[in-house]
Amino acid sequence: NNAVTVWIALDDADAETGVVEYARGSHRWPRSSAKTTFHAGGAGYRQAMLDAAGTEKVDIAELRVPKGSCVIHHQDVWHGSACNGSKIRPRRAVALHLIREDV
Repeated sequence: NNAVTVWIALDDADAETGVVEYARGSHRWPRSSAKTTFHAGGAGYRQAMLDAAGTEKVDIAELRVPKGSCVIHHQDVWHGSACNGSKIRPRRAVALHLIREDV
């Protein structure tokens, strides 16, 4: 419970460029020693998240984030995105990590 991230879209994150995905309730899953990435890495990019879920039900929220908008998430929420499927449109963003001062 020491950090949150603010992800600010510089370009649209949509169905073509890759929506932002969150595993609802994943911040309440038991701690796992599973690999802690849930980002574009081919067709199996969700596998580490599924491994961490174990027997927990997985419910993915897919968020379109228009440029100039932001999403905010807690450090323990599994999040990520598929690869950008567009050949011409980028999906750029700025991320700010807000961390407690005693960390």
